[in-house]
Amino acid sequence: MISLDELEPAEKKYRAWVNNRVQSLTLTIQARTIKDFEILLKHKFFLEEIEHHFMHSHADRRVWKTFYYLKRYLKNLPHTKVNHQRSALKMLAFIYDRLGFDGRKILPSIIKNERGNNETQNDKN
Repeated sequence: MISLDELEPAEKKYRAWVNNRVQSLTLTIQARTIKDFEILLKHKFFLEEIEHHFMHSHADRRVWKTFYYLKRYLKNLPHTKVNHQRSALKMLAFIYDRLGFDGRKILPSIIKNERGNNETQNDKN
């Protein structure tokens, strides 16, 4: 039987692993240029790992479509549009939420920009 003392370090390592991989993927999506294509393979492996081992098998269809979209996005990465970049970041935040983290933490610049644009448009009306 596993004691609670052994479980805490394992959970900390899991959380650190997820945070590091998501942060790396976020930076890759935001950069939109790739110097080393091996990183795309690492990101794809991370998404497959999360999809197959950490998501509930009876999750709703949106979860599986999100993984599909992100994998397709990585496949086409240097040749993507800004709106696809925003969608990919939002979908990554959705997955991050589903893993039990706060997805808003990985999207501060996108969320601020969208809120700022909406607020200024509302103020003009």
